[in-house]
Amino acid sequence: MTWTLNDYVVSLRSELRSWRKVYWRLWGDCHFVFCQQCNIYFPIHQIGWCCYHPESAQFFVNEQQKPMPFPLGRYPCCSQSAYRFEVLSNHQSGCRYKVSINVMCLYNCVIKMNLLFMIYNI
Repeated sequence: MTWTLNDYVVSLRSELRSWRKVYWRLWGDCHFVFCQQCNIYFPIHQIGWCCYHPESAQFFVNEQQKPMPFPLGRYPCCSQSAYRFEVLSNHQSGCRYKVSINVMCLYNCVIKMNLLFMIYNI
């Protein structure tokens, strides 16, 4: 099965039950802001989805050779695997969620949304 924009919009309409809500959801899908906590850009509609681990990863030590940690470890909070070196970092990895933007980004977003409300009289 393939993904199509038309099917996505139709499914949003059935889920949200209002074309206005569908518009703002699509707007939130297409506009990105920068999270200064994670150092990544994310869609505005994912504002509360910043995944994190409350505790740092613990890496295993090879006792038979030099006391140098292995590149493999675990997070003590949830026992998820941790890798010291990742080619592509996985920012969506974590066992807890938090709001992912700072106050300044939120303020800029509110200003943009207010301008859109004034322009289109929504």
